[in-house]
Amino acid sequence: MLLVRAFDLLPTEAVPLFTGLSAGRPHAEGADSPVVTDLADLVGAIHRDSFFARVDGTSMTGAGIYPGDVVVVDFRREARSGDVVVAVVDGQTTLKRYVERGTNGETRRVLLPEGEGEDPILLGRAAEAELLGVVTWTLKPHRSGRP
Repeated sequence: MLLVRAFDLLPTEAVPLFTGLSAGRPHAEGADSPVVTDLADLVGAIHRDSFFARVDGTSMTGAGIYPGDVVVVDFRREARSGDVVVAVVDGQTTLKRYVERGTNGETRRVLLPEGEGEDPILLGRAAEAELLGVVTWTLKPHRSGRP
């Protein structure tokens, strides 16, 4: 998995952020006036432990994460049940939904795919498993090729 430090790539100057853009029926007002914000702050890449990673594979399409998307990963954030995480299982890096399930007074930790063709990974049964970071944002292309 190729990781690029987000902090080093995001512009440090403020950018305009328009709010109130309708994704439903158009309304007369349009978007509100811009609020100036720092892009690094917006995507949570405000420290040197945030990285970009390009997604390869389809196991998270049910979560809206597709091949070619770029995820922002925070390696300082502790994973909570329901988070999408980057994990290393048996030496291989993967992107999955982290879930804690309680059964019979026992908490089981599971990495769940949200696409077809993969089985859940029960943590503890894998020879080696480590949660590396939490996905805070997904950046996706809406136009192929360069501008």
